[in-house]
Amino acid sequence: MAFINWTSAFSVGTPVLDDQHKLLIALINELHATMLQKSTEEELHRIFQELMLYTESHFKCEEGLLRQACYPRLIAHHLQHMEFVDQGRRLYDEQIAGKRTVSMDLLVALKKWWSEHILGTDQQYVAYLSAMSCEAPGGHDSPALSLGG
Repeated sequence: MAFINWTSAFSVGTPVLDDQHKLLIALINELHATMLQKSTEEELHRIFQELMLYTESHFKCEEGLLRQACYPRLIAHHLQHMEFVDQGRRLYDEQIAGKRTVSMDLLVALKKWWSEHILGTDQQYVAYLSAMSCEAPGGHDSPALSLGG
């Protein structure tokens, strides 16, 4: 059974961001499964590093779309992202230094942060875009927000 299950409640109405959120959840699930299998620390480090790198890529994409939409809470959203990235880098560095291992506490914290972020903070921009009477970023009615493909 998955550690985090994707449900429609996680959807932000933007296929590219929903797909990225699904992949982030899949990486957390992979990290959980790998930990339960008692895999090597190196394998856990690899997956955690992949999760953090993909997280940074996702944040850049999401913020770019929100910037194009003139989202008024972008700075606060960005600061939340940066806080998560800073914490993630610190945790990764501690893992590499042997001061921390991937544990259920870490996985529960990841699950909590991502669930609250997607269901809370991210849903705020959906409401903003809806109130602006435009489709979510990257939608067909909003060519300026398209990713070009």
